[in-house]
Amino acid sequence: MPKLILLFFLLPIGVIGVAQKSYVCVFADTLTMAIPDSMFRNMSKMANQQDIELAPEMEQDLYLQLKASRMTMYQSRIVRGSKDQTIISIDPGSKTGKLTVTTFDSVLYKNDELFLQSATSSGFSSEPLRAAKREFVATGKKKSILSFRCDEYLSTDSTCYIWVTTELPDYINPGIRKGNVKGAVLGFDLKGQAYSTKCVLLKLGK
Repeated sequence: MPKLILLFFLLPIGVIGVAQKSYVCVFADTLTMAIPDSMFRNMSKMANQQDIELAPEMEQDLYLQLKASRMTMYQSRIVRGSKDQTIISIDPGSKTGKLTVTTFDSVLYKNDELFLQSATSSGFSSEPLRAAKREFVATGKKKSILSFRCDEYLSTDSTCYIWVTTELPDYINPGIRKGNVKGAVLGFDLKGQAYSTKCVLLKLGK
């Protein structure tokens, strides 16, 4: 009987311990300057206006060279996630590359909303970031990130891929709103107007 009482006493402690589990994750960011197809079309139009005729293979070679010479920046994204909140910050000393982009210092992810850093008692704005939310649909493809099996999702506007695993809690998130998709986001590929960002989990710690 005493053993049974001890078991019931320890059981809630174990449940609380699991619920309060927190993670410290390192994500690798790659930011690449976007070259819209319209820019390439304008270059071809200018060549035609100057009576310079480019063969199809020369146009393709020029396009590939432009893509290869795009400027890139690399940085580390630190994610401290717990059930109550997830704080995402950029390691300023990790930035390398030819592309110069000003990114956020710190952002709060909570209840699938993002809150920017501000001069408040909490350190973050009380109002979530105002931006259109994306809806995601499963592509049916799988991806392995640090041995975790992830499902691939694509936003309905075709601007963002996310890779999500149900093997880890929902609050592991590098700062991307995922709507009704369940699980931890271990990576994303977001195409913006000025540059694209690819973010993938590099290290997972507790």
